[in-house]
Amino acid sequence: MTEYYDFISKVYYALIDEAKAIKSYNVLLKMAPEEDIEIIKSIIEDEEKHYRYFLSMYMSMTYQAPPMFEIEVHLADEYADALEDALNDELGAAKYYMQILLLAPNMYYKERIHSIIVDEQIHATKLEHVYVKED
Repeated sequence: MTEYYDFISKVYYALIDEAKAIKSYNVLLKMAPEEDIEIIKSIIEDEEKHYRYFLSMYMSMTYQAPPMFEIEVHLADEYADALEDALNDELGAAKYYMQILLLAPNMYYKERIHSIIVDEQIHATKLEHVYVKED
């Protein structure tokens, strides 16, 4: 039963992480030069999808909406620094989501979480490409 509660707790924090990512990328989008806008928009779309996936998991396991939370984001002033932070956040999220994957109670959740992890790694690769170009 402890794994059940660990899974729900970690999914809840993943929801917060995804909400923070969405908000952060929307701020980063305003800083981005024209050539990076489509890349960041594609990442935002994925993060919104991830949020929906985690929300669905949470609600199907608890039969209720998650507790409300507020998100504050503080990005670095320089675009390149904000990109580097976003890249590190993506890698950290992928690592954290591996913990959730190991606790997932069924194959459906495992497949969803695996697809999220792959997306996060792809985001990190895209951000690294943009970061290197900026540097």
